[in-house]
Amino acid sequence: MEGLLTLFVTLTVSVGLGSVFLFLSKSPKVKNILFYFVAILGMFIAWLRATSLPTNYVTQIVITWIVGFISIIGIVMWFKDKKNIAKWMVVVSAVLGLIQLIFFL
Repeated sequence: MEGLLTLFVTLTVSVGLGSVFLFLSKSPKVKNILFYFVAILGMFIAWLRATSLPTNYVTQIVITWIVGFISIIGIVMWFKDKKNIAKWMVVVSAVLGLIQLIFFL
């Protein structure tokens, strides 16, 4: 049980700090690293939730993958030089995934 608590606290702190520093950082290199960190974290959270649900919860699994797919769309937007929208999409994906993982079945 303490393993799950450690995982949830680690994910929450990582998403929180990564998101805050993504918007506060001035260095383009640090922003780039934090952007990809939060994007991968959002996809990891989506994978973790989708694989932890029973197979007959198809609707919730699809919703989880859609939330994780927002990170991929954010990465595409990052390459199209719409960096502000991309940052928001990645942060929303990670935060929504975390909320789903912790508060919903």
